[in-house]
Amino acid sequence: MRINKILVSALVMALSFYSCDYLDVPPINIIQDDAIFNSESGITSYMTTLYYDLPIEDFRYTQQGFNVSGKGQGRLPNVSGEAMCSSSDDISTIGDGTWWGCWDYGKIRRVNYFLKNFPAYKSNFQNTVLADAWMGEAHFIRAYCYFAMVKRYGGVPILREPQEYVGDIESLKVPRDTEKACYDFIAEDLDEAFRLLPDNEEILGKGRATKYAALALKSRAMLYAGSIARYGTVDLNGLVGIDKALANDYFELAYKAVKELEKSKKFSLYRKNSDKEKNFAELFLAE
Repeated sequence: MRINKILVSALVMALSFYSCDYLDVPPINIIQDDAIFNSESGITSYMTTLYYDLPIEDFRYTQQGFNVSGKGQGRLPNVSGEAMCSSSDDISTIGDGTWWGCWDYGKIRRVNYFLKNFPAYKSNFQNTVLADAWMGEAHFIRAYCYFAMVKRYGGVPILREPQEYVGDIESLKVPRDTEKACYDFIAEDLDEAFRLLPDNEEILGKGRATKYAALALKSRAMLYAGSIARYGTVDLNGLVGIDKALANDYFELAYKAVKELEKSKKFSLYRKNSDKEKNFAELFLAE
């Protein structure tokens, strides 16, 4: 009897250790990092999501995605497969940032997740220029999203890494940073994007960020910052507004970004019509 008890105990222990290894498998409903960041196709798919998240201003004021078909039931374009996939007919709570707002931090989290986790996989890619370009894209996209927020709301919380919920909701409540800090953060991200992005758009593909896009966005963002400083007022301890004494500093950053863009000799101002009003209108119509 005692021998039987010993054998049973040994068998239970063996099965326990075996079962631990057997059950220790990743969840099948969650795509693991190595399935995404270990291949060019996986990263391209991830970047597609980041670009789709961009709050591009098409003056329809529905910044949920640049090709969302909206709620146009009954209209012919909405019967297409693409429209059905991109349409968002869900009910959105006012103020949660998912429909009319630009403050959906899910966008920021997705960019931060890439910036934090992709470096561990960079060495797996022989094309280091391409790997650096992906990092540059992420910095560009994060700057783009923050610029969309800060020019609407003033200072917003700056998050450099993805937050993780560890049972304490208070740890996720990050206070707002000053408007100045936000514009400085945007400039920092765009400088890093300029350093990492290629000047040849063929490396990433047409329509994606280049170092010149980073310069153009920096010039615009810094022009906003300088104008806010010169013509606005500081309120709420700097959450809104920038010190007037800093206006020229931001204008100088905008100027230097434009001069760097001009130095590339790849771009120039549109001057095809001597009539300034018509020239401006034709800028958006010329192919």
